[in-house]
Amino acid sequence: WPRPIPGEDSLFLYHNLKRFILSARLTRRPFFAYVPLHAVHTRYVATDTLRRLYLSRGYTPDQADYFGAISALDRTVGLVRSLLRRMRMEMDTILWFLSDNGPARGTPG
Repeated sequence: WPRPIPGEDSLFLYHNLKRFILSARLTRRPFFAYVPLHAVHTRYVATDTLRRLYLSRGYTPDQADYFGAISALDRTVGLVRSLLRRMRMEMDTILWFLSDNGPARGTPG
């Protein structure tokens, strides 16, 4: 597996999900996978690349971390969708994207 980016668990979770889907596909049986992405929970941590992207657009450091975390989550959902498409599983798969709560008071976003 590629090494996860320090401070970002989205890629770590994606690579574990990918491994699970690849092995489950071999059984040709239905499966269920629950992947609780943590990216947009406090303490917000973005990779340096994503943080710099938002800092360069004039956001505060807290906002840059928050929006960078959202970008990481978005990228991970895209990776899952691409994987399902490449494996020709997208038409036989239900993908739910849920939030566990609303914004907290004082959220930098």
